[in-house]
Amino acid sequence: MKVVNKLLILLMLAVPFVGCSDDDDVAVTDITLNKTSLSLGVGETFPLVATVAPDDATDKTIIWKSVNDAVATVSDAGVVTAVSKGTVNISAMNGAVTAVCSVTVTEEDYADIIKGSYSGSITVPVVPEPITGAIINVNYKSQNTVTLKLNQTLMTGVKVDIEGDVTVGIDGDNYTITGKIPSFKLNDNTMTNEVSVAGTIDKNGNAKIDIDLTVPVIGALKVAFDGKKQ
Repeated sequence: MKVVNKLLILLMLAVPFVGCSDDDDVAVTDITLNKTSLSLGVGETFPLVATVAPDDATDKTIIWKSVNDAVATVSDAGVVTAVSKGTVNISAMNGAVTAVCSVTVTEEDYADIIKGSYSGSITVPVVPEPITGAIINVNYKSQNTVTLKLNQTLMTGVKVDIEGDVTVGIDGDNYTITGKIPSFKLNDNTMTNEVSVAGTIDKNGNAKIDIDLTVPVIGALKVAFDGKKQ
């Protein structure tokens, strides 16, 4: 009888553990994303949302992964950030179950956005009054590259003709123009002195461009242009 009682006790102790078996876990069988394809510009973000099935799955944890962080990254919460031009797959995973979103990252052509003619005034340190009616032409050259042109009389006997390629970028809400032009014309004579260009154009077409050059006899000049796209 004592042996039978001991067996009953052992069986009673074993019963609670049966209910805790992993056999009762409900596995994820499917993952659905709010987007299966996506197009973003460089720097843009988008939150991907993963829905798992069945609803009563035991572990609904999603692991996010980008196959190429150089093109786009994804956070632990599923937020995709576009980094550079290209195409990349973003995966949402739970165990062996995976859903994929194809992300295409495009790069804006800033040169195409800012191209045009800008009218305004020029100030030169050695000239007491601003020179009005100045025109700077920004012509499209290639992706994010423009040809800047300025043909202007700065003072009596000093006419400059500047033309060369500069790079266009973006800084916050402003497009940037930077570069060095290897030569310019002074009174129709070619000067091999380098011309430095640096400026900004905002999204309303307001331009502020500094052009640094060296003119014989006069020396270094900073030509400051302040104008607006026509």
